[in-house]
Amino acid sequence: MDLIIRRVALSDLLDLRHEVLRKNLPIEVAFFDRDDDPTTWHVGLYDAKNPSRILSCASFMYVPMLDMAPSRLGWQLRGMATLPERRSRGLGGRLLQWSEKTIAGQSSIRLFWCNARIEAVQFYQRHDWRSVGPNFDIEGVGEHRRMFKQL
Repeated sequence: MDLIIRRVALSDLLDLRHEVLRKNLPIEVAFFDRDDDPTTWHVGLYDAKNPSRILSCASFMYVPMLDMAPSRLGWQLRGMATLPERRSRGLGGRLLQWSEKTIAGQSSIRLFWCNARIEAVQFYQRHDWRSVGPNFDIEGVGEHRRMFKQL
């Protein structure tokens, strides 16, 4: 499958983020702090044969990772989602690799981090992300683990 990966507007990925990560909740909970920050990167992955339908998405926000000693600025990955019927095909991995390379190529910040859902921890580990600290609960969303990658 020929893919298109590019920076997108928040409105391009909001429905996918809502459907996958906040299903059965009001659309408002699919909006995150810093979504509108001009430094935030929203990225989307599309099938080149149907470039109007987003298959996978993620957002990267310029936020300190407080678990690091000392606290360090990094790109917080939030809202990564792939259409359920397109999972386990490498799309999320391709989107993540493209995003890391592209963002790091345009920024001096080389630290990426996220609050990974427990079921996604192995995905991030396959892409050389490491865990830090204990598991924790995000109310209404579930158990998570802090993860990071230093390029």
